[in-house]
Amino acid sequence: MSHTGQKIRTRTTALGVGLLLAVMLLVPGAQSHKWSMQAQGPTASAQAAAGLRVGSPRGASATVQRIADGRRSALLIGDSQSAGAANVPGNRTWPQEALRSVGYDVHFVGGGGLGFVASKRGGSPNYPTALKQHLWPMPAEQPALIVVEGGGNDARIGASRQRILQGVDETINALTQQYPGSHLLMIGTLAGLPTVNGSRRASVDSLLGSYARERGIAFVGAGDWLARYGLEGQLADRVHLNQAGHDALATVLASRLRELGLAPGDGTEPAISWQGAKPRTNEVGTIR
Repeated sequence: MSHTGQKIRTRTTALGVGLLLAVMLLVPGAQSHKWSMQAQGPTASAQAAAGLRVGSPRGASATVQRIADGRRSALLIGDSQSAGAANVPGNRTWPQEALRSVGYDVHFVGGGGLGFVASKRGGSPNYPTALKQHLWPMPAEQPALIVVEGGGNDARIGASRQRILQGVDETINALTQQYPGSHLLMIGTLAGLPTVNGSRRASVDSLLGSYARERGIAFVGAGDWLARYGLEGQLADRVHLNQAGHDALATVLASRLRELGLAPGDGTEPAISWQGAKPRTNEVGTIR
């Protein structure tokens, strides 16, 4: 080949490479296919395998927890009595300890300062709002038992009976729509001190118990527990127990769960379901 021919071929090759680079820079999507697939993130099937709720209406609610054994799972919704306060961690609170002691794997949502009406300033909204707006990471599978604990913060802010009942109803309806086959338990408001706040808390506990009876929901009242079990000296502040107090009430609640037939027992499922049916007697359906 002549020297002139080699120069022409070299220029042609360089021109082709230049045009190809220009197309890659100017045309969207013309870059590396591998890079573009990585930028898109995991596929729907990969999200599902990782425990993500695909198509969730809000990004904050997309992550959900997979439960190893749904037959022994308990979803607990609560305030600081369940979340932990006064140097007591959440996994050592009396509701969580009791549920684990009878065999449940506990999935907790909620937090201090919350209630059926009460919201935390600058933080999470109340129970029904958080549930309806999908703000909490919820179990992907249907839990065996759903426990709703609270009312203390509603007493603290002086919420009316009407507003509390509306919040309770919206909370229960949201949960039964999402998990129609789960067993349901309500735990009332821990109280028992002869103070104005203690009286309000006991009143809310009684209100929750009346609602539960009317709806045929299992209920454990705690409106006199501090005095009944002599735990006034185990308070870290006006409403929160120290660790010894939590341990004591965990034993009490575990006993109530067994009496109601709501302990997993052999690992299959709770013995009875109260959802959609009236309790046989008040003594069985409501325990204090």
